[in-house]
Amino acid sequence: MKVAVGKSVYDLSHLDINHEELSALAGKINNKINRLSLQLRDLDEKSLLLTTALILQKELDEGSSNNKPQEVSTEEGKFNEEDIYNAMTENMENISNYIDQIISKISYHRSDVK
Repeated sequence: MKVAVGKSVYDLSHLDINHEELSALAGKINNKINRLSLQLRDLDEKSLLLTTALILQKELDEGSSNNKPQEVSTEEGKFNEEDIYNAMTENMENISNYIDQIISKISYHRSDVK
């Protein structure tokens, strides 16, 4: 499979990625390179490719550091994402049970009215 990125065409048949996915990825890279080339008109293609790779790596690094488990401090102590998830799940189950009780009471009263 060949893809056009920047001003060049690359043979990427050695990659084990389906055609549609590879085309989509190459298109994203190509768009980023084209935007950079408009901003940095004096750079040659190799420098544009390296600059794009560095920017993408920085974005990946920033994204992975943002995905670290968060910890929240409250008056009751520190809680991580799992603690918060478990508490939310328990609260949702309690709310669901409460709603079921209300529905049962409404259904019971409706049957008395008939």
